[in-house]
Amino acid sequence: MSEMSQGPGWWIATDGKWYPPESAPGYRAPTGHSVSQTPGLPRYYPNSPPSGFKQVAVDPLGRQFALWWQRAGTTIIDSILVAALAEVANKLVWPSASHWYQLFLVFSFVYQGLMLSLHGATLGNLAIGSIVVDASTGKSVSVARAWGRAFAYSLIDATSFLGIIALLDVLCPLWDAQKQTLHDKVAGTVVVMKASSGS
Repeated sequence: MSEMSQGPGWWIATDGKWYPPESAPGYRAPTGHSVSQTPGLPRYYPNSPPSGFKQVAVDPLGRQFALWWQRAGTTIIDSILVAALAEVANKLVWPSASHWYQLFLVFSFVYQGLMLSLHGATLGNLAIGSIVVDASTGKSVSVARAWGRAFAYSLIDATSFLGIIALLDVLCPLWDAQKQTLHDKVAGTVVVMKASSGS
């Protein structure tokens, strides 16, 4: 029916289109109300939803959470950009010493904090089509929350030699209901897909 969610409760079918809550498999109308079947919408099946329908978790404003592979793509893009900056700075400032990893951590913190404060997204997010928002409201992150998330992100990077923490941070969206990483949980943020401008 629509190329994007129109609000809370909207769901996506395997045809890739979003449908209103009342057409969802398993939907139960409030007491005293009947369920009407709008022409062109999937029929309401109270007892046995047909195969081919799936519920998709959404944020408070009805946007779909970014999937693990989308988040991984964002991380790869951002890491390459920050790593390149760290490499250039290391060559210019300390040509005879290796301070690359320290520079990477500093640049990562500043990059994440500035981009989220100003745009609600890093360049990696923008390339993938996602944004970082407040988990409880779905609204843009505050400056304090943006820098808090950047700090948590960089702190996990700084302790990556412990292995398990960084691994959990990367894999957490695979099983988390809101697709959050550990640094999302610390900052109270989620990553959602932006609505298509053509919808």
